[in-house]
Amino acid sequence: MNRGSLLAGQRLRTLAVTVVLLLAPRAGHAQLALSIFGGSSFSAPTPLHITQAGFPDFDFTAHYQTKPFYETYYYAGRLALWGKQNKAWIFDYTHHKVYLTNPPPGIQQFRITYGYNQFAFGRAFYSRGLIYSVAAGPVIGNPFSEIHGQVRDHSGGPWDSGYLLAGATAQIGLSKQFRIIDRFFLVADSRVSFSYARVPVSNGHANVPNVALHLHFGAGFGGPRHWATIAKEDQTD
Repeated sequence: MNRGSLLAGQRLRTLAVTVVLLLAPRAGHAQLALSIFGGSSFSAPTPLHITQAGFPDFDFTAHYQTKPFYETYYYAGRLALWGKQNKAWIFDYTHHKVYLTNPPPGIQQFRITYGYNQFAFGRAFYSRGLIYSVAAGPVIGNPFSEIHGQVRDHSGGPWDSGYLLAGATAQIGLSKQFRIIDRFFLVADSRVSFSYARVPVSNGHANVPNVALHLHFGAGFGGPRHWATIAKEDQTD
């Protein structure tokens, strides 16, 4: 893996976490919760348009795989700032990946694997043991492609990490927490993302919409202490 791409990715994640943590103390009665997930995603077939100078355009329905453990890992996380009435401001990060599996002749490789990175800010609320969420934000992409023998690598040079503002995403989610000890918990999480990205290829660009189901399982710490009591009351209703 290119060291410049790794460092740039780490800086993006560090910056996002720092911003949320700096805002947290300003919210009265707020309780911060952090969750980290592993998992995978399943992308629906979507249109893919590729333009490259000197060649006809590609327009076809693309099929993708995630390959969560190949090259780079698929993972996700959430920071939630819970306030009154069991509502929260949330920041979600998903290191999404897409590998094209049905390339037509002329496309040797096409993937966005150092991340079809989804940064989403939004709201969540807790009701009867479940957490519902809606969020939106930017997509930061880092593509690799080889089209008509022309390679666009993850990094274009020592000062080019390959990461770029590529598009936007909107997400809806549903989570379930399982309290373990005090404020530690396990969590099952699912999200559906609707995203669009425009990324460079050698001497051209690709329009890459993506609709994906994300399934996660992870662990976390924090959040409102009274949820365990609420869950017990719900079970007796």
